[in-house]
Order: sequence, then C-alpha cells, then structure tokens
Amino acid sequence: MNVRQRVTRVCVLVLCAAALAACSTTKKTAAPAVRTIAVIPAVDPEWYTLRNKNAISLISPMVDLGNAIDSRSKAQTLTARLVAQKARLGEQLTAAMVDALNQQGFQAKVVPQPDLEGVNLRDIDYEHFKTDADAVLHVYFTEVGVYSGFDSLNYLPRTNVTGYLFSPKDGSYIHEETVFHGVDSREGKAWGIPSDPKYAYRSFEDLMDRASELATGFGLGTRAAAQRMAENFRKALR
Repeated sequence: MNVRQRVTRVCVLVLCAAALAACSTTKKTAAPAVRTIAVIPAVDPEWYTLRNKNAISLISPMVDLGNAIDSRSKAQTLTARLVAQKARLGEQLTAAMVDALNQQGFQAKVVPQPDLEGVNLRDIDYEHFKTDADAVLHVYFTEVGVYSGFDSLNYLPRTNVTGYLFSPKDGSYIHEETVFHGVDSREGKAWGIPSDPKYAYRSFEDLMDRASELATGFGLGTRAAAQRMAENFRKALR
C-alpha cells in the first residue's frame, strides 16, 4: 500500500472522528522491538483546504454545491497566500518529529540525503526503502486548512498528521498514528489536540488579513502533533 492509498484511508478516519467521539486511529498490534528510527523528511502541504458548511446546505443540494465551488475557489486563494508565507511546515514537522522521538527514548535521525536519491517523498514505495535502523517513519500531512461547520460562526484550523512506521527489511507494517490538531480533535483523546481559541476567524476576509497568524498557528499545530505522536509511539512500542 502506498501513501496515496493511505491518505484516502485517513480521510475516511477524519469523518469517523467527526461523527464518533469514541473513534480512535491508533492501531494495537504486537510490534517488534524498535529503538532506532529513520525519519523520512516530511514535505509541505500541496494544498490548504477551506471548507464551509451551513444549515441551509443540509436541505438544499444546490446551496451545498454552491458552497463547495466557493470554498474551492477560496482555498486556492488561501493556498497562494500561505505558500507566500513560506511557513516550511514540512521542515518543521521533520525537526519536531525527530526531537520528540528522541525525548521519548528512541534514537531517531533523518534519513541521509544520499539514501533518498530517486525517492518520491509524496508516494513512497515502502517495500524498496533500505536503512540500518529498526524502523522507518513516514510522517506526512493528511490535511491542513480551515473549517467552518454547521455549529460554528468561525473558520477554525485543522492540522492533521499521520505517521506510518514500517520495517526496512520488507516494508511491512509496524505501527501507525494519526493525530488531529484543531477542529477535528476531541477533548481527552490521545489522538486529538484542541487548538488555541485565538485562531478563529469570523470571515474569509478576516482569515486573509491574518494569514501570517494562521501560518504561525499551523506551525504550532504541527509541532504539537509531532509531540503527541511520539508519546503515542512510545506507549505502543516501548
């Protein structure tokens, strides 16, 4: 299974998290001993999502379609603005993940660049990735953006990150964690972290005016997700 298939699967898990507070994305399995972890560098989000749902959408398919078209257009504008901010979320995620894993007692380091020659970091073939580490961690963003739901007057941030740990021997699964930071989180769940209430935006215009602040919020969410993910890995594997 490659990362595109995994992203599709995680998107389904997001819907489960929104519908069922008891939903958890942590898999329980008898995992082999893992002490050393090679972390594949994360890449920046290709697209920042913007989703807006209102009560009328529930009863009017045409309104729902109009909202979807409008949201996609605004997402394109938002993406251009955030890319210009040069938040470098991929770099932030990679560094935070390595630091957090080391804090949790693992020996983690970024995969050396020569070992990444010819590797598509957005669509990794797990069966052909070699390293001397006990495990390889592919950590990536499943969704970064903002969402305004039926029960909210504001656009709220979401920074969702997945870490897939696999064996370098044959690409086999070891463990997986997905952490939801922001609007998709649930209080008290190991897989969810609420965002700071100050990152709330009453309109798209407000969002664009405060794009620099939003980029900072995504960075905070990225680092918080890495920390929580490392903690969850320790509980599952140590």
